[in-house]
Amino acid sequence: MIRNRRESSDLTVADKHIERCLELIRAQEGRVQRAKNRSIDDGTSERLLTLLRETADVMAFHRAVMQRETADGSGWTGRPEAEAFDAGTSQPRPLLSTQSPKPVIVLLVDDDPNVLGALEAIVAEGGYKVLTAENGKDALEKARGQPPDVVVSDVMMPVMDGPALVDAMAADGRLSDVPVVLNSAQAAPPPVHVDAFLKKPYAPGQLLDLIRHLVEERLRRVAGAMGRR
Repeated sequence: MIRNRRESSDLTVADKHIERCLELIRAQEGRVQRAKNRSIDDGTSERLLTLLRETADVMAFHRAVMQRETADGSGWTGRPEAEAFDAGTSQPRPLLSTQSPKPVIVLLVDDDPNVLGALEAIVAEGGYKVLTAENGKDALEKARGQPPDVVVSDVMMPVMDGPALVDAMAADGRLSDVPVVLNSAQAAPPPVHVDAFLKKPYAPGQLLDLIRHLVEERLRRVAGAMGRR
């Protein structure tokens, strides 16, 4: 009982921190809009707004991980994110179609170690083998060494950003058919071809469902190509 109360208190504190960060985001959005209305190019305010959104995203992911780890069968499975899991068991459901003969590899790319750690915990809990990279160059090297089944990458990163990674993979024969998901706090996706774009913040269950869908689609394509031989 004491442990349950402590876990509940921790989640309540996390909720308060997230709500406070959202309040700051709303206030900063107002400042940015007022500056735009006066035709003022305030890059500093825009960068601060992006930072606040990234911070809220990190908080939300960590809260999801906290609840996932402390759920007793009623907390996590009652949330929308539970759609990616069997109710009551909190275990990832198997792929709906053709089963993969090897572990499904998901390569996660983000220059923020907090975001990357939270993503890794969530995706690994979904039953996937996880590789991580801190920028596009690092991701490309790891993908060439061990081709992943899905890549989930941030857009804005140093050294090599998400769109540049997408172009480099498209030019590589071994990686050109690997599904790529880009995610960002930006309102619109960058002008590159990707399989999906997620606007931050998003629910962990949304990411898991998307990965699952992309893996299934790729397995169907591979099975269809082998059947035509």
